Formats: sequence, structure tokens, C-alpha cells
Amino acid sequence: MGATTAKPFSETESKAFAKFLRSFKKDRGDMDEDEIQRSAENAWGKLLPYQKQLFEVKPRGVNIKKQAEVKRRRRLLEGLIYMGMA
Repeated sequence: MGATTAKPFSETESKAFAKFLRSFKKDRGDMDEDEIQRSAENAWGKLLPYQKQLFEVKPRGVNIKKQAEVKRRRRLLEGLIYMGMA
């Protein structure tokens, strides 16, 4: 009976674990990759849910002004293509 690897339940948790693994590797440069992976999986399993949330990747918000500017540029470009100028 060896150690089992815990599988993340969702894409969000998978991304959070990847972020956790990157920070875990920074602190443990003297260990080999397999040992880092095993240790990180064990440490991830021991974290409380609110501690795991600290590593979640949050989507960036889109600025309304920038969104309007993109639409304006897209319409302009479509007009130029339609007229054969671009």
C-alpha cells in the first residue's frame, strides 16, 4: 500500500493546484521533481478549503470603456474591408 495521488475535482481546483505547485517548487529547489510532486500533493490534501481558495485563479474583469473601443475598431476595420481599402 503506497501513497495515493489525489485527483482535483474541477478545472478550478486543477488550476489552483498548478499555482500551488509552482510556489511549492520555488521553496524546494534542492528536491528532485518526483519528490516535489509527492510532497506537494500531500501538502495540498492537508490544506483547508479557505487556504486552497487563496491559490484559485480569478478571471480578470473587462473594462467597459476598453470593450466599447474594441467594438468601435472592429466596426471600422469591417467597413474598410467591405470598401476594399484594407
